[in-house]
Amino acid sequence: MHRFIIAFTGFVLCFGASAQDATQTFPAGYLAQLTDRIGGLEGKLDRHTEKALSSFRKQEERIRRKLDRLDSAKARQIFASAQDKYHSLKQKLDHPGNFNGYIPHLDTIRTTLKFLEQEKQLLPGTSGQQISATLSRVKELEEQLQKAETVKTFIRERKEELKRQLEGS
Repeated sequence: MHRFIIAFTGFVLCFGASAQDATQTFPAGYLAQLTDRIGGLEGKLDRHTEKALSSFRKQEERIRRKLDRLDSAKARQIFASAQDKYHSLKQKLDHPGNFNGYIPHLDTIRTTLKFLEQEKQLLPGTSGQQISATLSRVKELEEQLQKAETVKTFIRERKEELKRQLEGS
């Protein structure tokens, strides 16, 4: 039993030391790389969301023009509230709220940054402000994801509504 305790203690000391060495070699440019990647993702997400919304709006306008040629009264009835719906969407996008989805990689990044915020000595030459700034970029990315989810939901609901109204005519 005494041998087991000595062996176990030696094992813990060996792996404890190697774990400590691993944290001391944390990449110096980690926060800069992370901030750059988040910025790139935000840009892509913005462009994709804008493109999807613009494309849907054009599609809706084509449908309205075709229906207007066939039955202008029905077109006015169906598309009368379109501007209000887009205005409502704009208000939702101005105040996106919290992101409800779960993205494992994003969760890992957030957890790592919160840990590094508490253990600043693991990133030598890095201030707490840099870590906080990177954490705020993660929060901004989550807001962008929520906006994209809001647009996706809006497009899906609007398509269903238009389909239901057009089938009823």
